[in-house]
Amino acid sequence: MDEELSSEELNVILIENQPEIISKVHSLLTEIKECRLKVHSSHHELGRQVEAELPDLVLLAHAENAPQIVSEIRERSPDTYVVILLPAIQEDLVNEYINRRAHGLLFKNQNF
Repeated sequence: MDEELSSEELNVILIENQPEIISKVHSLLTEIKECRLKVHSSHHELGRQVEAELPDLVLLAHAENAPQIVSEIRERSPDTYVVILLPAIQEDLVNEYINRRAHGLLFKNQNF
């Protein structure tokens, strides 16, 4: 049963296809009682989903089209925080996401 979000509930969308990353994010967010996590394995139609669901936070795994998706999310839902999950520090990607107005970057490694 899908309940209406309370005004204090944190609505999070995670776009990731690595099960170990999904599990770690889920574990971290279960510490927050007023949090709802929705996981997608594909970037397809993400801009529209964000516009429809108006999440508070999007955790977006890097992919070829992810920089453009960041721009779409920021345009369609300016109050949504967008954090990118990068596989490693790559200066060109960091700069690209900063230019697209991502709120933050997390680097996935064995200690993530």
